Order: sequence, then C-alpha cells, then structure tokens
Amino acid sequence: MDRIVIVPRWSGDASSDWYPWLRGKVAAPVEIASLLPSKDAPEIAACIDDVTPLLDETVTLIGHSVGAQVAMRALAQSGVRVPHLLLVAGWWTVDKPWDAIRPWIDTPFDESAVHADRVTVLLSDDDPFTADHAETRRLFESRLGAKVELCAGARHFNNAEEPAVLTALA
Repeated sequence: MDRIVIVPRWSGDASSDWYPWLRGKVAAPVEIASLLPSKDAPEIAACIDDVTPLLDETVTLIGHSVGAQVAMRALAQSGVRVPHLLLVAGWWTVDKPWDAIRPWIDTPFDESAVHADRVTVLLSDDDPFTADHAETRRLFESRLGAKVELCAGARHFNNAEEPAVLTALA
C-alpha cells in the first residue's frame, strides 16, 4: 500500500471520527479529501473534481458514508483502477433522505466503470441511516462484486477508533 486517500462522511473532515487514529496505525501516507463546496452540503461534481487528481494505480481509496458515493463516482468517471476500494458505511440509499442528499441517491452513475482489484464494504447491523443491511449487502455484492463484512453494533462507524477499518486494509 503506497498511499491512502480517505473521502470523509457528510460534515466530516481530517479531524473526524477514526481518520486521525488510522493515520497513526498505518505506514502509508494518508490524505483526506475535501467535501466541496462545503462539508455540510457536498455536491457530486465538486467532490469528484477534488478526488480525481488524488487517484492513481497505487492508491488505496477509502470512502466513508457519502464519501463512499464520492469514491465510487470518482473511479467511474476517471477510469483509474485502484488496488483496493474500501467503503465504510457505504450505501445506495438512506432511510430518511434530506433534500441535500437526494442528488446522491437519485443521480445514477456507471457502476460497471468502478475499477478496483479488490472492493471491501463494511456495514453495520444497526446503522441509523440504512437499516436494511441485508439489501445493502446484496446490492454491493451484485453491483461491484464486493466482499461485504457486517460489523455488529458499529452504528455509522463514527468512533475515534474503528479496528474493523484497519483489519479490512490488511
């Protein structure tokens, strides 16, 4: 693993959740992408434009929640193939969508153009945003050929330490 790029969750930044902890646990340099134009109202095109220049064939790409959407869409649009795509609390839809998240749910992208040697998805059995983890698992397996791991009690993976993320990178 040469380099890790993390695309954060909605309202997330470099200091959020487990991102600082992960930096201290891996030898590879870790970059945190930005949600643009604002971390509290990210837009598809702006986020893809920010992430795409960070991609190359040596990057392990991690997307957390809406960051998973950004990661998939950036790979699909760029044509870059990464060695590992790790989607943490990934989703295709949310249970109670708010107006600003609707474009992320309603705007399709070419899932067949998401290229990674390995795709791993971490889901929780009690995620407050996507309760139907079985359907989410099925969609990631069928659409991306992902290996999906269900983590009991992980909620939305917002803790300061998330050992399942580190384990999934191995």
